[in-house]
Amino acid sequence: MRYIIFAMIGVALEVAFTACCDWRKTKKKLLGYSYLWMFPLWAVVPLALDVLQPLLCHWFVLFRLLIYAPILMLAEYTSGRGLRYVLGQAPWEDDYRKSVWSIDSLVRIDFLPWWMFGCWFLEIIYLYLQGIPA
Repeated sequence: MRYIIFAMIGVALEVAFTACCDWRKTKKKLLGYSYLWMFPLWAVVPLALDVLQPLLCHWFVLFRLLIYAPILMLAEYTSGRGLRYVLGQAPWEDDYRKSVWSIDSLVRIDFLPWWMFGCWFLEIIYLYLQGIPA
């Protein structure tokens, strides 16, 4: 069940993030989007936290986030490479290609602070579902 919860939360975060990023482009409609491909990718987040959170739980939150976010970005890059192999292009490549901060059009370095915020939120949800006080 927690895998479904994380998939839904992850996709919802993407929709909210893309709506905020596209706010000016869409004449303030807050039009957000994600991809069905992202459900299984977000569903594996609890597996990563099962390993990482017990190892890092005694670290200051900023240090944990500085570990979590690059790992999530590496997962984004790796999944993008896989989707590129299967589909010919990752779904987000066209958007990322426009940025000077993109790496191989699959991940954007300027999104690191947002990934850190997302990781903090996901860790709180993870702890709540585990019955551990945040």
